[in-house]
Amino acid sequence: MKNRYLSTRIMAIMMAAAMVVSAAPAAFAAERADSETIKEVGLIIGSFVWVLHQASVIRQFIYQSYITPALFAGNWLPFIGWIVFALLLSLIIYRLCIHETMAMGGGIPQVKGELLGIFHMKWLSVLYVKFIGVVLGILGGLSIGREAPSVQIGAAAAKGISRLFGRFPLEEKYLITSGSSAGLAAAFSAPLAGTVFALEEMNQSFSSAVLLPSMAAAVTATMVTRYIFGESALFIFPTMPDSTIALSRCYLWSIRCVI
Repeated sequence: MKNRYLSTRIMAIMMAAAMVVSAAPAAFAAERADSETIKEVGLIIGSFVWVLHQASVIRQFIYQSYITPALFAGNWLPFIGWIVFALLLSLIIYRLCIHETMAMGGGIPQVKGELLGIFHMKWLSVLYVKFIGVVLGILGGLSIGREAPSVQIGAAAAKGISRLFGRFPLEEKYLITSGSSAGLAAAFSAPLAGTVFALEEMNQSFSSAVLLPSMAAAVTATMVTRYIFGESALFIFPTMPDSTIALSRCYLWSIRCVI
């Protein structure tokens, strides 16, 4: 039963990755309006966040079903094997980053540099290197988040759509800003935060030409994410024990007394 469940999750990730790769040719078969282009960016970002969720589920399943029981039984071999597996994933991610240096780090500085004309991302290589690298990092339990990578993946997908549609440089900047908005919105299911992020952090000015596509991209990405995950919360915190709550209250009171 455990092996069947694990294989089902792995097949789900492979299907989602295939969907992301195959969605681009289907979307680029005929030119669409800018609103339809933004929807494709939202679809890619929503799929990316869903794959990250599936990778987290697989990691938790392996750890709770195999590693934790073995540790309680005094068997350290599965835990050592998991450490070796994480090191191998780290090596793969390192080689991917060497292959595409613009995919290193979080990704937000690269997107801002692209908008300022300092950097020039190779959108296709950044897209698949960032996608694979972050998924492998989440699968191995490595120290990596999903906010900044989602922003860069959305921006890279938007740049690719702009290039394939032959948009003007100014329109391409608007699409890249909209892609970053969709990335943040899908990462946290927060379309308003994605829109404000695009206006404040990426564009640093208010413009209707930026506001409308950024809002459309953020809402679309959020709709795709909620359709996949449902209405449940993305971040679920366990109930804190009474001792921890009492200690936190004492800590807050001590700070208040000092102030």
